[in-house]
Amino acid sequence: MSALRIGTKFSAMEPAAAARLSAVRLRRRGEVSHEPDPAHYEIIGEIGTGGTGTVYHARDKFLDFDVAVKVLNPELVSDETTLDAFKGEARITMQLSHPNILRLYTFQSYRGCPYIVMELVRGESLNSAILRLGAIRVRCVCQIVMQCAMALGYAHAHGVVHKDVKPENIFIDENGVVKVIDFGSAVLNGALAEASGDIVGTPQFMTPEQLRGEAVDASADIYALAVTAYLALTGFFPYREGVSTDDFLAGGVRPHFDYLPDVLMPAFNMATAYNPGERYASAGEFAIDLARLCGCPDILENPDAPVKLEAAEEAPC
Repeated sequence: MSALRIGTKFSAMEPAAAARLSAVRLRRRGEVSHEPDPAHYEIIGEIGTGGTGTVYHARDKFLDFDVAVKVLNPELVSDETTLDAFKGEARITMQLSHPNILRLYTFQSYRGCPYIVMELVRGESLNSAILRLGAIRVRCVCQIVMQCAMALGYAHAHGVVHKDVKPENIFIDENGVVKVIDFGSAVLNGALAEASGDIVGTPQFMTPEQLRGEAVDASADIYALAVTAYLALTGFFPYREGVSTDDFLAGGVRPHFDYLPDVLMPAFNMATAYNPGERYASAGEFAIDLARLCGCPDILENPDAPVKLEAAEEAPC
């Protein structure tokens, strides 16, 4: 496999590679035409695509408002296990009701093509913001991590582990509210891995146990949130240059937070500890420590304050 340029500055990565920080299924994909019911939804444009589905910006003709529609990739439609898991994604996500979690409206099917209709988030993904700004202002990062932690904490309390926390799955809407998306990948990825033995996820954000194909708990999301926070704070991945996907899958690749001040190191090292039991007990604990150590204690009193994305004026903290 080709080398992932994860030791270089994030904003300097090839646009195609950076834009596809989506869950990757390590097997070939086919190409088959697929769409939601054209009598109900008018496709306006493609938002993004990943290993399990493509998301479109669409207009609900009946209710006259815009939505996001996630269509299962065509080569997976005939896979009964995958289809059941896709339905499970809808079932699980529809039960999660939190202001920092993307809302899911319904599950439908058109001519054998299953799709999920979701809230359309207008704003910018954290992935896009890092590409645009490079390192992001410390206060902004602390706010984003705090709101992500509230969403993850709620999901964990309801027995759902995201398993694919990363900048592309974090949106900051036009009102400055952070939205965590693709919670359903927890169900879908688990089913795919169990059925095929594939490693499903984004290696840069995966825990050692996840890369080994083992069961994971809430600490996997805490690990990924810390890697995401480092990337937002510095504009760099916490790995040496030239690390490849094969290196991650072989084990032994560990994050190194070299561009952070010493005061933050204990928090990031604890969040990404090799053993799950040595990580923070909750995402909220990591978020609180980060805000406190970065000198932003007021965020603890007003965690829902709107986020205004700004570039870092200098090195983190």
